[in-house]
Amino acid sequence: MEKRLSELEPGERGVVTRVECSGALRRRLLDMGLVKGTEITVVKRAPLGDASED
Repeated sequence: MEKRLSELEPGERGVVTRVECSGALRRRLLDMGLVKGTEITVVKRAPLGDASED
């Protein structure tokens, strides 16, 4: 089952299958190592949420 990173709860793990953004944000995520096949674990959420959710 695929989930978006925003759908994962703290403590859940996932594996990156694709990065669906472009431009500077995509470059920044790839530079930080968020590439296909990378295993990630959600540690916590930002206390004020994400600005892109407005």
